[in-house]
Amino acid sequence: MESLGFIGVGHLADYTVRGLRRGGWRGDIFLSGRNAQVAAQLAADCQAQVIEDNQALADRCDILMLATRPPQALEALCGLSLRPEQTLLSVVAGLPLAALQASAGPVGTIVRALPVTSAEFSASATLLFPPDASVEDLFNHCGQAIAVDNEEQFDAGGVLSCIYAGFFPLLDQLTRDAQAAGLPAETARALVTAMAKGAATVANEDHTKTLAAITGQIATEGSYSKKVVDHLLSRHALTPWSEAFDLTLKAFQGK
Repeated sequence: MESLGFIGVGHLADYTVRGLRRGGWRGDIFLSGRNAQVAAQLAADCQAQVIEDNQALADRCDILMLATRPPQALEALCGLSLRPEQTLLSVVAGLPLAALQASAGPVGTIVRALPVTSAEFSASATLLFPPDASVEDLFNHCGQAIAVDNEEQFDAGGVLSCIYAGFFPLLDQLTRDAQAAGLPAETARALVTAMAKGAATVANEDHTKTLAAITGQIATEGSYSKKVVDHLLSRHALTPWSEAFDLTLKAFQGK
């Protein structure tokens, strides 16, 4: 089995490593030691090894994951000597392949990916480009790897990995509304999250209908569900989501 090294051990590395182990990935994992406390705890919890020197870490792994914050990413690559048979895997948002290629030197493959926090629970849809069998296998242990054909598609899909954060305040608001109406806190949270999971499951599994058709099938004339949908549409409640998508895409594209 291939070995995996992380340069940058913050929140993303933490939930990805935990998800890999939870999902049954048994390869060797090496962690850079700059964030000493997080790296030490993660090593203890997930059978990983901390290596202080980035070059020594790179020398020991087949896949080197660059997981720093964007301003530090290219700096972390500078001075590293990578091997032609290695894969450089960047999970740094907004850093294009051309910039990675210019800084990485003679590395065999460069792949971009964007796992989200649900990776910790083996439930992340992880976007990646270009398609790569080893990287897809890696992220399938954290949920589902979804490869796209070009970097423009990657940017568009990457916006959704940011929009993902917007679901949580919605779930929180509905949970608090249900509590205010009399439900116990844990019951409200369980119902809200189960409904969201159920809707996502139907949308993911039933490919015989468009999502609009599924909405119409549920929100039938005279139903309370239709009152919900009609009210949201009358208040243009979906417009801010489209606006958030557009402004994030422009930021990805440097506009």
